[in-house]
Amino acid sequence: MKTKYFFFSFLFFFTITFVSAQEDVGAPLEISGIIKYNEKPLEAVNIVVSKGGKQLENYTTTKNGRFNFDVFSQSTTNKNSIYKIVFSKPGYLTKTLEVNTYIPPEDYDQDPAQKELLVEMIATKFDKVQFDRPFAKMVWQRNIKVYDIDASYAKTVAADEALLKKDPDKFLQELKDKQSKPVNPAEEKYKNDIALADRAFDLKNWELAKNLYNDALKAKPNDKYSKDKIALIDIELAKVSNASMEKENKAKYDAVITKGNTAFNAKKYEDAKKAYTEALTFKAGDVFATNKIKECNDKMGGVANNEKALYEAAVAKGATALAAKKYPEAKLAYTQANKIRPTEQLPKTKLIEIQTALDAIAKTEKENKAKYDAAIAKGNTAFTAKNYDAAKLAYNQALALKQNDPFSQSRIKEINDLQNGAVATANTKAEKAKYDLAITKADAAFNEKKYEDAITGYEEALEVKPNETYPKERIAKADEIIEAEKNKNAPVVLAEPVFDGAKTFSVSKEKQIIQEEKRKLEKKKAQNLSIKYETRNVSTSLLDAVDAFDKKNKNNK
Repeated sequence: MKTKYFFFSFLFFFTITFVSAQEDVGAPLEISGIIKYNEKPLEAVNIVVSKGGKQLENYTTTKNGRFNFDVFSQSTTNKNSIYKIVFSKPGYLTKTLEVNTYIPPEDYDQDPAQKELLVEMIATKFDKVQFDRPFAKMVWQRNIKVYDIDASYAKTVAADEALLKKDPDKFLQELKDKQSKPVNPAEEKYKNDIALADRAFDLKNWELAKNLYNDALKAKPNDKYSKDKIALIDIELAKVSNASMEKENKAKYDAVITKGNTAFNAKKYEDAKKAYTEALTFKAGDVFATNKIKECNDKMGGVANNEKALYEAAVAKGATALAAKKYPEAKLAYTQANKIRPTEQLPKTKLIEIQTALDAIAKTEKENKAKYDAAIAKGNTAFTAKNYDAAKLAYNQALALKQNDPFSQSRIKEINDLQNGAVATANTKAEKAKYDLAITKADAAFNEKKYEDAITGYEEALEVKPNETYPKERIAKADEIIEAEKNKNAPVVLAEPVFDGAKTFSVSKEKQIIQEEKRKLEKKKAQNLSIKYETRNVSTSLLDAVDAFDKKNKNNK
């Protein structure tokens, strides 16, 4: 007998209530919802809530399938405030939902919208097999200010979930066999480190992600994936550092400008000039500071001082640009400083240092270009040969060398479109083949007058293509033939009206015909067919039969 697997859903309604927006005081997070199977509430589902291995709640659903508890605590300090909710029932696969209740302090006064979570459960004979990971995770989503499914984690388990739905017993048997084998601790640690690192990377927690990828490299020193990720992180960290430096420099610039203005207004021009000159180290070429220095020089009447100020401003501008690795800008500033004071050694030394850095950058860019060209050529060759996986890998390598490269991006998109189209075509062909096979089997059974088998075959075809009319018409025809065969030779007894006492008698062939017509009429009524004319004729025939019986009864008396 063919085994059928039923996929059913648990629908949860999450209502989140905050009672404090000032500090971490363990504000409750209320969880309520309903568990359903085939769109009906499911009872006797055991729900266990725990944190840190300690059970907090144990609940079993009743006939209405609902549950409600508020044992969770919000946290603004503990980024790993994790609760686990386990749903289990004999005959179904046990699943775990992980909820991290950490919420950033700046979002703690938010009022998140109600969230509905749909969870698919699976009926299986392997209901004792345990997963070593949750089927889903919920975290605070900063961009939309609500608790929601962790999309990056969902991607990591999507493949397993798809295989589980396709053939649960096979998947769970393989998992059971795998669990019985010895575990490689180093490999498991590597997988865990990569999963955590990817999560941190998606959250743009660059420092944490880099540390975790480095941990993964300890297990696999030549792991290209970790190395590539670390390279991307270094680029992002440089951006963050530059942004932080600019913010810090602005604050310092504002402070020394205020100091210079105060000294200038007090006619302390030397002090004011020093402050404005210092401002140029934080904001090179600043017009306001430069003009103020000129005003100070004019007030002090010193041309020599003006030359000194210009030199110091150029040196300061060069130092700022060099610290930020803006080498062309630094080179220009130190070149200006060297022109103002050709005898000074500092500009010359800095220009040599800058040129060395520029030469190294040019060499690296040349090497990267060669690698990029090689990757593109490799990708093009594979693409022409329709080896799309190899082509995509090569184009991704090119993207790592040349970020946002439009050619590589367009080729990757084209490959994805081609692969997705091939999968869709294969699925359509498989579906048609399955439908045609079911129809062929059903038609053969029908022609052999095996109507029950024919109905089963047509129903299998409808599972593939529910909107097809042919299987429905053939099922109706088979039902009609089965019903006709069932009543073809059935004995018929007509209950006669009672006068002096209860009497029944076997009717003649003519009355059997009347009784059969009445049965057919009732069947047509059930099928919502037009029966007005037949009702009138059969009712007349029945009345004639009753009259005949009445006359017979009187004659007997």
